Amino acid sequence: MRDVFLGEIGVRLFHVLLENIKRFQITEPGGFQLIADLNLYYDWAAENVDPDTLRFFTALKDLANCFILAPRDLRGFLRDQYSRRTFDGVMRSEEVYDVVACRADYRQIRTQVEGHCDFM
Repeated sequence: MRDVFLGEIGVRLFHVLLENIKRFQITEPGGFQLIADLNLYYDWAAENVDPDTLRFFTALKDLANCFILAPRDLRGFLRDQYSRRTFDGVMRSEEVYDVVACRADYRQIRTQVEGHCDFM
């Protein structure tokens, strides 16, 4: 019973974090802070939830790296994440796009990313 309860808390926390991230524009220094914060959430999840729920936090932590990458590396990073199936069953392509679009410099790099990734 405890595992089910903690699993549900984990999934809900993941969705709250994801929605909160999508509300802001995130700069490179902000991306480093976000990764540090998500590492703490991941540590909590690693101790308290089952492996199926932990993959939600793993995917979110991996995706947060998009905020600290150089624009020229972003396309390859996303392609790599999809080839490893990081987001399967965790986030839809549209949600990943929404997070990537939260980069503070997204308007300048949009043409470098869109149309070059399988999901965009």
